Amino acid sequence: MCWSFETADMNIFAYGTLMIPSVMHAVTGRHFRSQKASLRNYARFRVKGESYPGIIPVRDAITEGIIYCGYALDSQYYCILWLS
Repeated sequence: MCWSFETADMNIFAYGTLMIPSVMHAVTGRHFRSQKASLRNYARFRVKGESYPGIIPVRDAITEGIIYCGYALDSQYYCILWLS
């Protein structure tokens, strides 16, 4: 398990190109512990005109992804910029 109440860090679910650890490292400059994960009742789809996927609620769907553990809030800033 990745969870810790002792830090301000959090865990995030990635379902697109950020699932690739080398891409996450290139974006954030950090390495994270990770584990495979599935998000139930959500489906991944291609966002028209964009290079990244999106997810929407879809009953009985499963989106495969990865959980990054100990994701620092300052790293989130870089991912938001990268996705913009």
